[in-house]
Amino acid sequence: MSAAAYAFASFPLNPHPLYSALPVPARGWLAALSLALLAWSPPQPARADGAELAREAGAKVLLERSRQGLRVLILCDSMGLNGFADELDACFRACPGVSRVHTIAACGTNPRTWMKLPPYAAATTQCGFLRIDSTDDAGGISVERDIYGVPSGNKPAAHRVPKIEDLVAEIQPDILVFQNGNNFFDLFKGSQADDPEKCCAQIRSYMAPLRMWLAANAPGLRHLFWVTPPQAGNVSAEVQQAVFDTIRDEVEPRGTVIDSRQITSYPYPAQSADQMHFWGDEAFAWGRDTFRLLAQNLGHSTSQSRQHLAEIRRAIPVAQHRRLAAVGLRVVAVDPEE
Repeated sequence: MSAAAYAFASFPLNPHPLYSALPVPARGWLAALSLALLAWSPPQPARADGAELAREAGAKVLLERSRQGLRVLILCDSMGLNGFADELDACFRACPGVSRVHTIAACGTNPRTWMKLPPYAAATTQCGFLRIDSTDDAGGISVERDIYGVPSGNKPAAHRVPKIEDLVAEIQPDILVFQNGNNFFDLFKGSQADDPEKCCAQIRSYMAPLRMWLAANAPGLRHLFWVTPPQAGNVSAEVQQAVFDTIRDEVEPRGTVIDSRQITSYPYPAQSADQMHFWGDEAFAWGRDTFRLLAQNLGHSTSQSRQHLAEIRRAIPVAQHRRLAAVGLRVVAVDPEE
């Protein structure tokens, strides 16, 4: 399914306020016209699948079948709910060397939310949840999606946030991808805005327990990737840099950091009023480009090595242009903040 088709199917149109004032027959004509215009839109170039990206990157570990195959665990915050997590998941699933992929996105999470440590032992999310699990080695999957506006008018229920201690024991991942960090922006607001060192110290307090637990309890983990926040307009460039630097210092050299600012471009054609969340083709492209960089990293690693390239951020090409495919009726989404 194309990114545009997925967006149309998964994220319903957020109607104009005057829509509800129209008579029912007029609403039907408007819906029919919208579908007709969507069908009329010029075809988009086919997207490269994960296996093709892996071949381009020389990531043999993703392409070569083995008896067990690679097991991948992807954990995201709310930024993953509108296309990123789905695309990254699909890219891994397309690779012959990957046998199982488990993807979870939970709104409002930080690294400690995913742990059993207090005060998050019984943490729940009530603003959006997505889980995509492999059910077997033959490609079977199960999907649980509970986000705003899908179906129309839906408000997410409370969901327990799964714990890394249980996930690692159950899945035994070879590759762990964490997309997290946007919620750290709030630390730089209010009374702490004038004390960035204190804010960065708090970020480290959220990340250090997870880092230490993985080092002590996940000996089978071969590759750890951390995807940092994409470009945003709700905080300054200095705050975004401070968040990135602090995450990098906590993750490296045990893991590899992906600087999402280098593969995204703010403002986005379809974005929330919070100037941070976005959806449509831009969100899918972020997931796809993230996979491309992960594959490049894996292409430089031997299949036996557990050491990671710590400086991938220096090799990430700066986005040269904004993608403008997600405009007009081809972006069919609901504002995640409504």
